Amino acid sequence: MYQGREGEESDEHAWLWGLGQGEEQELSSKMLQIQSKRFYLDVKENPRGRFIKVAEIGADGRRSQIYLALSTAAEFRDHLSSFSDFYASLGPPNPENVPEDGKLKSEVMVKANRRYYLDLKV
Repeated sequence: MYQGREGEESDEHAWLWGLGQGEEQELSSKMLQIQSKRFYLDVKENPRGRFIKVAEIGADGRRSQIYLALSTAAEFRDHLSSFSDFYASLGPPNPENVPEDGKLKSEVMVKANRRYYLDLKV
C-alpha cells in the first residue's frame, strides 16, 4: 500500500506501479529543502517500467506523494521550468495583488488518462 493524499492509505493504483511486490529498485534519489519543506525525487523501476516518485514532507511531518510514469518526466520538467521563470519575473511580493484563490499560475498535464494539476501558490 502507498500513502495517499492527507496520509490515507489506498491500494487503488498499487497494481499500476507494482507496489507491494518487493521488486522495486531505486535508480536515483535527490532531496531538496525549500523553506520548511523537504522534497524527495526518486527514479525507480519495477517489472512494469520506470517511474518517478515525488514526495513532499512538511514541517509538521505530513507527507504527500505522487507517482509519474517516466514518459511524463520531460513535460513535468518543462512545466516546473515555466513556473520557475514565471515566479522569477514577478518581482517583489505585493499583498494587495494576490488572487483570491492564492494561485499565481496553474497548468494541467494529461497523460495516459491521468490528470496532473500543477499550481503555483503564494
